[in-house]
Amino acid sequence: MVRTAFSRRENGDLLIHQISQLPKHFSGQSLPLSGGLLQIKKSLHPCKALQARLVYPSCKVLSIQEEEAFWIIKLPDFKLQQLVEISLEKDFPES
Repeated sequence: MVRTAFSRRENGDLLIHQISQLPKHFSGQSLPLSGGLLQIKKSLHPCKALQARLVYPSCKVLSIQEEEAFWIIKLPDFKLQQLVEISLEKDFPES
């Protein structure tokens, strides 16, 4: 019931856009859904630092768990949609 799209910016940052499909199937009604876990394979994205943050519907830094071969990010629960930005650089620009 969740549609997830991935894209990459020119600077290499990753964007994850999740949209709930519940309103489409249940007359506009929606309930909170799990964002799930995102695993990023280190061998595909070699860098020294990785940061993730929720940028819509609110701003929040997300924690990242580092394992041997993956970075794991628990995406927050959401009701309609959310947008997550993952930076492969050391810091996010000041906003």
